[in-house]
Amino acid sequence: MAAANTAGDVATALTELLTEGSGDRDLIWTSAWLRRDDMLEPIGLTAPEAEGSEFRPLPLHGNHPVAIAARTTQPMYFEDPDENAERFPLLGWAFPTSSFAVVPIMLHRSCLGVVVAVYRGSGGVSPERREFLGAVVGQVAQALQRARLSEARDQLAEISAFFARAAKVLAEGNDLTDTLDRLASVALPALGDICLIDVVDEGGRISRKVAKHRDPSRQHLVNRLRTRYSPEAEGSHPAAEVFRTGQTRWSADMSDAFLSETTQDDEHLALTKALGFHSYISVPLKCDGETIGCVTLVSITRRYGIDDVAFAEQLAEQVSAVVNKARRYDMAARTSHILQSTLLPKRFPEVPGLVLHTRYIAASEGLEVGGDFFDVVRVSRDRIAFMIGDVAGHDRNAAALMGQLRSAARTLVGRVDSPAELISALQQSWERLDFDRMATGVFGQLDVASGELIMASAGHYPPLLVDRGDARFVGIAPSTPLGVRGPEPSNWRGWLKGPQALLLYTDGAIDERRIGCERSMANLAQAAQAIEDQVLDLSALCDRVVDTLSPDRVDDVALLAVRLDPGR
Repeated sequence: MAAANTAGDVATALTELLTEGSGDRDLIWTSAWLRRDDMLEPIGLTAPEAEGSEFRPLPLHGNHPVAIAARTTQPMYFEDPDENAERFPLLGWAFPTSSFAVVPIMLHRSCLGVVVAVYRGSGGVSPERREFLGAVVGQVAQALQRARLSEARDQLAEISAFFARAAKVLAEGNDLTDTLDRLASVALPALGDICLIDVVDEGGRISRKVAKHRDPSRQHLVNRLRTRYSPEAEGSHPAAEVFRTGQTRWSADMSDAFLSETTQDDEHLALTKALGFHSYISVPLKCDGETIGCVTLVSITRRYGIDDVAFAEQLAEQVSAVVNKARRYDMAARTSHILQSTLLPKRFPEVPGLVLHTRYIAASEGLEVGGDFFDVVRVSRDRIAFMIGDVAGHDRNAAALMGQLRSAARTLVGRVDSPAELISALQQSWERLDFDRMATGVFGQLDVASGELIMASAGHYPPLLVDRGDARFVGIAPSTPLGVRGPEPSNWRGWLKGPQALLLYTDGAIDERRIGCERSMANLAQAAQAIEDQVLDLSALCDRVVDTLSPDRVDDVALLAVRLDPGR
């Protein structure tokens, strides 16, 4: 027993000692039941001849002699074979005319389990045997304590390794669903066979983000749990109970009655049985006292205990942090982009002969919006003013400043004669407007009747003139950005002809950080010139530009496309 490292090793040593090493020929069978929470689990059994209820876990509060001895912590001896057949149905049949000793395994007044010894004949548990058995069980208690400490050390090492792997997954995840899916893959070998992760959405509905099986060949079954059987908020599913109460729920066994009560229909019930649901743990994901989700672990082979629950709750703490961060990110991003959209124009003036199309795409990385803006103002019957630009920064202040700048430009556009004068007026007003950062932009005027085009740039990328199968950048000489002192801006003058389109864009369409400005602008022109339709479709033109964008860009993108159509 001194060499035993696990409870199973202790049970094996006990059997060998009593049945082979004691020299007592009347001792014909021994077994041990270990206490695990409210159950007594048999270990190391060398079966008589058949299996039955005697060899299944016994409830601590049952009427079986093993359970009674564990509760009372007192040895019990049964030496009447006729009565023993009723007390020990299977063993009484396997060992007729036998006596039974049921001895609690005690350590510091705590019951660790029970040892059962079967002796040949009635009245077979003599005082000497009782004393010897008590001494052996005392050694069993010490050995179990050492084995538990050894198992605890091993488990601590496993837990440390597990959470190291979990931390790595959290750092590498691309988004919430991807991170949770990978985290479930890490959890399954350590905690069970199936992992389900549910999160509450803004409408109070339970959304199943992850359903993962450790066996890939069974994944198609749990996929149906994810797509068809998310817990109903007011339903009887354990996860729904966790959402309502904020308390962990678990069971070492899942009976047919339990599965019937917690499934939504016959197909759902059949699915749980096909998956072999046996034991479960559902733990809440909490943040600031609010239950924001639930992790449910299901085992098809083992019975969960208190230690497993504690492990699952530690995992839930890490998952909670991920879910809460994602929820706050999504909420802040939505708030920011709502702010952005409210500051951009909802509609443009209807001008005969003019076709307009705009596109705004938020950055795929980062939380806040930028200061991208565009606008079109009707100056006279046939003349419009247009603008596109970008306020420096990626925060709500940039978005707010963008709104102010667009309003100031709209106010000034009717009081100046050209785009260059508009830039000069904005430069002179910059400090009075209390703008604390710079901005770039292209401002222009277009005579819809004649096609006359006047533009000026305040440090912005040049517009792109697109024709059928051709695209070239307009040669505007840019002045300094708004908010930066420099030489006076100048106007570029030209013509927009019937088949042509003018495309204005912000720097999100130029991937300068990754591939450089020159190459990125060449890619933009190449994408635009690929459209060879007789009449340029401005929506298709913007689509072509969007298709060239990097999926992990850090800047917002604003596009403004303009074309003349005398037939309109």
